[in-house]
Amino acid sequence: MTVDFAFFHVGEDFTLPKMLCESIRITNPNSNIIQLTDKKTPILTDLVTKYLRVDGNKDNLMFLRSKAYQSYKIDKPTLFIDTDMLVIKEIDENNIFKNNDLVLCEREFQKELKGDDFNAYLLKNDLPEFTNQTLYEVFPILGCFIGARKTQLLKITHEIYSKYSDNKKKWNGDQFALKEIYKNNKDKIDLISENKIAYPIRRDEEYHNAFIIHFKGNLKIMMKPYFDRIFNNGK
Repeated sequence: MTVDFAFFHVGEDFTLPKMLCESIRITNPNSNIIQLTDKKTPILTDLVTKYLRVDGNKDNLMFLRSKAYQSYKIDKPTLFIDTDMLVIKEIDENNIFKNNDLVLCEREFQKELKGDDFNAYLLKNDLPEFTNQTLYEVFPILGCFIGARKTQLLKITHEIYSKYSDNKKKWNGDQFALKEIYKNNKDKIDLISENKIAYPIRRDEEYHNAFIIHFKGNLKIMMKPYFDRIFNNGK
């Protein structure tokens, strides 16, 4: 069975969402694309199949995204993905789902990262209790990809998230909530490697085995050149 794709976007800059949607249209032409957004953002009517609006504080963007995810009524296997990603291959349900109805993305890149720079990031984000731990120990589950065939565990994840302090709600709360839901429901959740479903672009020769590639942080500027290379013969 084909999968559907859902993305969350707020604001009028559609540079990244358009490339994401176009990549899906090319590689998975039979899939639906669902735009999840707030009450004011325009809808990409020429590229999306349907949309869902939710009300909330866009200053807590990840929390609003979590609310949108758990509000969407899933009627077929759906992949919830970030907008700074390109889908580069056709994806079948069996490529993602094995034993369970929720699939989370396990970190594979820079798992052992720790030290002064990471500690500085944690302190900047008011998370001092995690200093001197590795990146994987703090954030083993990434929020850029979620595969779901049912909504129940997404609702529980959002409930977990809603109990966090304000500093966790603003940005990193999604990763903490996904970490917690997995810890408490390992028998109901499958993991899939970041390198397969959200490959972080860094060296050209390594991404070809992935289904989806990811342009993190300041590498978002590389998304257009890669889109042209993959889909427009380098033009």
